[in-house]
Amino acid sequence: MKIERQQLYPPLPKSTCDLLWLSEARYRAIVEDQTELICRFLPDGTLSFVNTAYCRYFGRKREELIGRNFLTLIPAEDQDTVKKQFAFLSQKNPVAMYEHRVLLANGEIRWQQWTVRALFDKKGNLIEFQSVGRDNTKCKQAEVALQKAHNILERQIQERTAELIKANAALQAEIIERKRVEESLKYQVEFEKLVATISTHFVNLTSTDIDFGINQALQIIGMFMEVDRSYLFQFNENNTIMDNTHEWCAVDVTPEKENLQGLPVADFPWWIDKLNRFETIYIPRVADLPPEAQAEKDTLERQTIQSVIVVPMLRNDTLLGYIGFDSVRSEKIWLEEHITLLRIVAEIFQNALERKRVEEALKASEAHFRLLAENARDMIYRIKLLPKPHYVYLSPATTKITGYPPEQFYENWALTIDQVHPEDRSLITRILAGEVEKQSVIRWMRPDRQFIWLEHHAVPVYDDQGQLICIEGIARDITEHKQMEERLRHMSLHDPITELYNRNYFEQEMQRLEHKRFWPVGLIICDLDGLKIVNDTQGHDVGDALLLNAAKIIRACSRPHAIVARIGGDEFAILLPNTPRMAVEYACRRIKKAIADYNATNQNPYLSMSMGWAVSVQPSINMRELFKEADNNMYREKLYGNQSTRSALFQTLLKPLEVKDFITRGHAYRLQKLITEVAVALGLPQQKISDLRHLALFHDIGKISVPDHVLFKLGPLNTQETIEIRKHCETGYRIALSIPDLIPIADWILKHHEWWNGKGYPLGLKEEEIPLECRILAIIDAYDAMTHSRPYRNAMSQEKAIAELIRCSGTQFDPALVTKFIQTLESTPLDQL
Repeated sequence: MKIERQQLYPPLPKSTCDLLWLSEARYRAIVEDQTELICRFLPDGTLSFVNTAYCRYFGRKREELIGRNFLTLIPAEDQDTVKKQFAFLSQKNPVAMYEHRVLLANGEIRWQQWTVRALFDKKGNLIEFQSVGRDNTKCKQAEVALQKAHNILERQIQERTAELIKANAALQAEIIERKRVEESLKYQVEFEKLVATISTHFVNLTSTDIDFGINQALQIIGMFMEVDRSYLFQFNENNTIMDNTHEWCAVDVTPEKENLQGLPVADFPWWIDKLNRFETIYIPRVADLPPEAQAEKDTLERQTIQSVIVVPMLRNDTLLGYIGFDSVRSEKIWLEEHITLLRIVAEIFQNALERKRVEEALKASEAHFRLLAENARDMIYRIKLLPKPHYVYLSPATTKITGYPPEQFYENWALTIDQVHPEDRSLITRILAGEVEKQSVIRWMRPDRQFIWLEHHAVPVYDDQGQLICIEGIARDITEHKQMEERLRHMSLHDPITELYNRNYFEQEMQRLEHKRFWPVGLIICDLDGLKIVNDTQGHDVGDALLLNAAKIIRACSRPHAIVARIGGDEFAILLPNTPRMAVEYACRRIKKAIADYNATNQNPYLSMSMGWAVSVQPSINMRELFKEADNNMYREKLYGNQSTRSALFQTLLKPLEVKDFITRGHAYRLQKLITEVAVALGLPQQKISDLRHLALFHDIGKISVPDHVLFKLGPLNTQETIEIRKHCETGYRIALSIPDLIPIADWILKHHEWWNGKGYPLGLKEEEIPLECRILAIIDAYDAMTHSRPYRNAMSQEKAIAELIRCSGTQFDPALVTKFIQTLESTPLDQL
C-alpha cells in the first residue's frame, strides 16, 4: 500500500520532511521485520499490502501479490469455506481467528493460522480486512499424527485384543507418555497462539497505549507460565543505569518495581556480562548460583526468588534491556521451546518500545518545527499537486510578505499565478513541474500593485513510484536586498554627487568604442577651474554645488547618445560615438555659451571651465591616444587661454572675502591705494608693487575658515577664540600655494602678522627677519582699521591714528617705515587716499 507523506504529516520545511520520511521508514522497518505474515485486502479479496515475511513465505515478489485476490493462494476446495468465515465479521465482532490451507508457489500445501480484523468507515461500511498470520503446519501435522496414533491404537486393540491384554502394563505406560507429549504439544501450541495474539495486539496499538499493552502482556504470559512475577528492565542511553519500567505480580506476591529504579549496572557484573553476550539467563535454582554471581544471588534471595529466566532485548546488536520471569513460591523448569518463544516476546516488546520512542520523538519534532514555521519571518509552504495543484499549508508570514492571508491562497489557487510578474510566470510553471534549481527569484505583485522580489527555495517530493506529488518550499522577501544591489550597481557606475557616469564606466565605454562601427568618435575633456579654491575657501558644500551645476550644463549641452562622465575631482569627459569633427566643436561652443549664461545670473561661485577635444580620424580607433590628445588640448587652453580664466579665479576668491569682511571691498581697495603710494615712495619696482596690491587684496584670505561668531565678536576674544583666529595666516598660506598667481605672495600672507619686536605670530619673527612687504602691510592695515569704524568701535581721527602708529613704533611696527608712511600721508592730498 502506497502511503503518501502528505496524508500522514502536516506540511513542514524540507529538513522536517526528511525527518518524517526517516520516521516512516523506521516504522515500516518495524512492520517489515515482523516474523508474522501481515497483509491487508479489500472486501473482494484483493491484496493491498503484504509485508516481507508474507512475500518470503509464499515465494513471490510483492509486485506479484499486490492487486491479486488472496483466495487464489488457497486451494480451490477451501475457498468457499474461507469466504463464509469472513462473512461472519461485523462492527460488533470485527476480529476472529481462522485456520485454513494455503498453496505455495512451489505447489506445496501448508496450514496457516490467521487473526483477521474487519475495518469499517464512519458509516459502518466494510472497507478492508487486516490479517496477521503464522504457519501452524507442524501443529496440524502433530494433530494428524495424534489422530493417526489413536486410530492405529484402536485398530491394534480390536485386532489384537489378547496380545494387548498381555501388554497392558506396557501399553498403559506408552499411553501415559503419549498423553504427556500431547499435553506438551498442546501447551506449546497454546503458547505459540498466545505469542501470536500478543504480536497482533501490538501491531494495532497506538504509541500512547504501548505501556499498558506491555503490562497486560506480562500479566497474560506470567499467568500462562504460572510464574509469580514478570517484568521489563530498560537501560539508560550509556548503559550505566537500569530501571524496572513494567511489572506484573501474582496474588500475594510483593511488587518490587519501586525498589528497582536507578540501579547501577556495575553492581551486577555477572548478570550484565551474560546479557552483553546476548545470552538468555536461565537459573532453575538460585541457591546454585556460582560464587562470581554472589551480588546477583544476594539480590534475588532478598526478593525470595527461587527460579528466574531473563531474556535480553536487542536492537541492531545493541542491548537495550531485558524481560524476566520469577518463580517465588517454588522452583520452576523452562523448556528450550519456551525460551525460544520468550525471545520472540522480548523482540515484540522491543519493537513496540522502539515504535513508541520514534513516534514520541516525531511528535516532539513536529511540535518543534511547527513552532518554527509559525514564527518564521519567511513564508513556508506546501503545495499538493494531485489531483490538481492546491496549498495544504502556508505559514503566517505569508500575509506580511505577499499582502494576502493564507486563506485566500487556500480558496483561490489562481492567485499564485495571477500575482506573479508576467515575465516570471514560466518560472512558476517550472517550479510546479519540479524542473528548477532549489533557488529561484520571482517578482510578486502585492495588493497595492507594488512588485516585490521573492527568493524561492523549492524542493520537489516524489512518491514510491517516482511520481511528483507535492512541492515544499520557503519564500523570502529580498526586495530590500535587490534594491540595495541596484543601488550598489548604480553607485559602481555613477558619480554620487553629479549622478553622471564615473571613471569605471567611462573606461568600459572607452574600450567598447574602439570598434570601427562607432567611428568617428569625439572626445571632450572639461576641467572645472578653481574647484579646489572653492572647496578651501567656501567649503565642500559650495564646491559640490558648483560641480553639480557644471554637470547639469554639460549634460544639457550634450546629445542624448553622448556618454557624459565625471572622471576626476574636477574633470569631466564626453564620449561622442559616430560624431564628426564639426559636431564636436559645436558641442564645445554650446557648453561655453551655457557657462557664460550661467555666470550672468550666478556669480558666487564663478563657474569657469577649460576644455579640450579630439576626434578620431581613422576607423582604427585608439581611445587612449584620443584621450591623451583631448587632455593635452585642455591643458593647452588652461595654460594659454585668455585672461578670463585667471579673472574667474580671483572672482572666486574675492566673493567669500566680501561675505566675511564687514566693510566689503572698501577696506581691500583702500589698502591697495595706500600700499601703492608707500611702495612708490620707497622706490620699489613695478612687479613688486603688483604683488603688494595682490597682498592687500588677499592677505586675510585665511579668515574664510574662521567661524563667524569669532570673526564678528564684539567683545574681547577668549584663549580658544584667539588661537582660532590666528590660524588664518597658515590657512591663507596653503590657499595661496594652490593658486599659481598667488604663489609669489604666499610667504607674505603667512608672515603679515609678525611684530617688529618678535611678539607677533605665527612664527615669532622680528625686525629684518620679517619681509619688507609684510612690514609695510602691517602699518597700512592698522592705520586703515583705526580710521574706519568696526562693529566693536568707532573710527579714530587721522591725528589719533598717526599718534597710535608712533606709539607702537619699535614694538609692533618698523620705526623707519612708520616715519616713511607718515611722510607719505602728509605729502598726499587727503582726497587721493
